[in-house]
Amino acid sequence: MWENVQAPDWRSSTYGRCTALIVTMSNCPSAKGVRASMGAVFRVPIEAGAEVPEGGSRIALVPNATEPVWATDLTGPVVIVVGAERHGLPPDVLERCDATCAIPRAPEAESLNAAQAATLALYEATRQRAASQAESRNGG
Repeated sequence: MWENVQAPDWRSSTYGRCTALIVTMSNCPSAKGVRASMGAVFRVPIEAGAEVPEGGSRIALVPNATEPVWATDLTGPVVIVVGAERHGLPPDVLERCDATCAIPRAPEAESLNAAQAATLALYEATRQRAASQAESRNGG
C-alpha cells in the first residue's frame, strides 16, 4: 500500500507475489510508469483511495523501527504499508498497522526512496516464502 507517495515507481509492483497495489492518491501511472512496470500494471490490480485493508498482517515500513525487515514474518498474507519519502506514514495509518519494520541503511543515508523500500520488502517476502516452501517440501 502506497500512502501519499506522490510519484510511485510502478516497477516495484513486479517483485514478489504482489496480488494488489493500493494507492491513497489519485495519480495513475504515466505512460513512462506503464512502460517501467514491464506490464505489472496490467497484471496487478490497482485500487485508489483505499484505507489500510483488514486481513493479514499490516506491516509499516518506517526508517527507525527496531526490527529489520528480514526479522519480520512475511510468509503469510501481508499488507506492506509504505509512506512518502519526506513525511513517512501519518500517525493514524501507523496506528492501524500490526507491526513496523525497517530496511537498515548506511548511517549517513537519511531515507530510502519509497519504491526502493517497497521493492526490497516485496523481495524479502518472496525470499521468505520460497524458503518456507522449500523447508516444507524437505520435511522441515
